[in-house]
Amino acid sequence: MVYIIRFNCKKIILYIAITCILSVLLTFTATASLGLFSSTIDPNQLTDGVYNIVNKQTGEYLDVFDTIYDEQGTVYLSKKTGMSGQDFLIKRQDDGSYIIYSLGEDKDYSLYYQSDIMEGELIAKNENVTNQSKFNIVPVQNENSDKLYYNIKPAFMSDDKLTLDISSIKGKYNFTLAGLALENGSEKQQWQLVKVSSESLSISSGYINVRQGEIQDIYTKLTPKHLIGNMEWKSSNTDVATVDSQGYVYGVSEGTATITVTCGKQTASTVVKVTNLPAYTWYSQHNMYTGGWNAASLQNLYLTTFSGERKLFFINGYRTGADWMDQGCKLCSESMILHNMGAVLTDGYDMRYDETNNLEADPFTVMLANMGISGHNLGSIRVPRNPVNVGHSNIDPRFTVNGNSITSREYYGNSLKHIKELLDQHPEGVLVGMRNSYANRTHYVVFTECLNPNDPYGNYEFRICDSAASDPALGDNVPFKESISYLSSGYSYRSIFMYSVYNIVE
Repeated sequence: MVYIIRFNCKKIILYIAITCILSVLLTFTATASLGLFSSTIDPNQLTDGVYNIVNKQTGEYLDVFDTIYDEQGTVYLSKKTGMSGQDFLIKRQDDGSYIIYSLGEDKDYSLYYQSDIMEGELIAKNENVTNQSKFNIVPVQNENSDKLYYNIKPAFMSDDKLTLDISSIKGKYNFTLAGLALENGSEKQQWQLVKVSSESLSISSGYINVRQGEIQDIYTKLTPKHLIGNMEWKSSNTDVATVDSQGYVYGVSEGTATITVTCGKQTASTVVKVTNLPAYTWYSQHNMYTGGWNAASLQNLYLTTFSGERKLFFINGYRTGADWMDQGCKLCSESMILHNMGAVLTDGYDMRYDETNNLEADPFTVMLANMGISGHNLGSIRVPRNPVNVGHSNIDPRFTVNGNSITSREYYGNSLKHIKELLDQHPEGVLVGMRNSYANRTHYVVFTECLNPNDPYGNYEFRICDSAASDPALGDNVPFKESISYLSSGYSYRSIFMYSVYNIVE
């Protein structure tokens, strides 16, 4: 009997061991089939964080209108843009529900629904967090996919059958909206949560001018955006430039300083040049990284005209005809002068910073004005014409200086004396057009200062800002005869055929 008992015990132990192993294997297989060992999220560990919310059926991303375009901030669907409007901060509440915050604007908007909501009701955003801001996020069991999907349901309702769906209603700009519908198991009602886990921090440009005694804001892009309160700023030389906790740089004295911003393990920096010249802005049409403006954020932006011509807006370096900005010297020059004046685009959207209205002048915002477009959903619409073919009648009405309108006036001829006189009245700069008849080329630069105003013979020399330069040493407020246009492109003072100035209308 003892032997038999021992034998049975061994069999039982062996059986239990095999059962445990099989159980572990089955658990692993089942878990793997749900995608929990991939990059997707364990439904029981949906931690606070920033997510993109992607529809299973269409692959489109949940996005939210800025309130300037849509008063309610309606939720819609669009292709992936990488902009912060598609980033949502999801925070778990003590009762197990979730608040979904939209990070597309500076304010802390949360998605919400009406308390008396009906099927087909749209989802929007609200500045105030209420019970109608709470959602239940419920995993969907799906054996046919290696990804994990969720139903997103309003939590503060007696009817738990409603869930987030694609609405049949079209919103502004003909976008497909998101709303609530009765749960039916459709793939339209299933959403993947893709965590925005990689943090990144960048400064708008690697090279920025600041006028002595004045303040300039340094723009940054931070992902995820809700970490903005953790950013720390520092100047390498406070005798030249100081920077406050908000990224505002003050020019103390002439020279250069490196401004560095850190957020956690992420660091970005820019070289700030402080000058006392009356005009100081320099933008390059060929350098997207240290060309004086935030062009790097536009490196993947294609613009297509109504006629079907399609090009990248900006390519770093010189590739003749490959990008719109290759011919953008006049657009850059106009932008320099407008920026020196303190002009802002009163009505528009800057996709680089998620900023709306009163946008500072640079080649991107001047292009928006030139096209007569807002900048919303820019990559998927057609622009009316060549975006760098400047028209003053398009640009002037959309920019203001301290609330005042501006106008421009053109002069033809080649009078260095007149240009000097105009500079005395307009220290923000004079736009000068030059023509190289031999090479059949035209180029535009900004005259910023007369270097010998007392020359008795009128042989005036000027300092210029030249967008053709990729190196600041050849374009950033340099004497004309040290510029790339003079040294490499064959332009001289005799090449001048027109010049123009801006006027502020009180």
